[in-house]
Amino acid sequence: PPRLKIASLNGMGGTSAVARLALLFLLLDFKPSSSQRTDSYPLIANIANKKECPLPGETETCKCITRVRKEIEEYCCCIGASIRTVPQNMTGNLRSLLLYRTSITSIPLDAFSKYDLLEELEIHTMSITSFDYSSLRNMTHLRKFIIRNCTSLTEIEGTMMLSHRKIRKIDLRSNALRFLPTMEMSAAHTFNAEVDLTDNEIELIPTGKLRNLLVRLFKITHNRLQRIEADAFVNSSIHDLWLHDNPDLTHLAPNAFAQINVLN
Repeated sequence: PPRLKIASLNGMGGTSAVARLALLFLLLDFKPSSSQRTDSYPLIANIANKKECPLPGETETCKCITRVRKEIEEYCCCIGASIRTVPQNMTGNLRSLLLYRTSITSIPLDAFSKYDLLEELEIHTMSITSFDYSSLRNMTHLRKFIIRNCTSLTEIEGTMMLSHRKIRKIDLRSNALRFLPTMEMSAAHTFNAEVDLTDNEIELIPTGKLRNLLVRLFKITHNRLQRIEADAFVNSSIHDLWLHDNPDLTHLAPNAFAQINVLN
């Protein structure tokens, strides 16, 4: 049943099988934006079976795997301090991108404008201080958005999820977020999403920042919550809401959860 957890209020046509296999294991290598680079090719088989970065033996590089399903799809990861900007020389078929331990400190609004087919974006262990969600506005296929272990990230600007009708996962764990991001969904969203804000520094859930959410699980545990204001979740359906391990939470408005439709 729905529950609230609060610990304390204190298609390839005629393409031959050989061609399919060749494309399946095709490894693309391109230069990152910086001239510094270290090439160390792991086995193609290891890369083809690896779903996450860092790849075995890789420290300073961008690598892509091309797979053939109904169409050609590309999955890329960029690793290392030599990468200072989001690479612009990946193909328009890019479906998944991971940026890991790069030197990128800011992401301009047009950083992902070439990659409107992107379905998954993960930013991991970087020194960015803020992120504008509007930079993802053209990604109408986005299903998964992850920013983790970015310990200088204090704020996410823009309205999350509203333009992404297929979104299923927002993972913002282990950053330094001080302010609750604005999140909104609409009747056009057909999936129950999952939102995880664990291990941040959020102090307040104000009125009006969370609207029309269709969420299976919303986690804001291990933060610095002090207050949850009235109508904190406007016109929202949330199956499980986790608020535990916020020992400074001393103010919970009587009608804080009044506009959550399905929460018991």
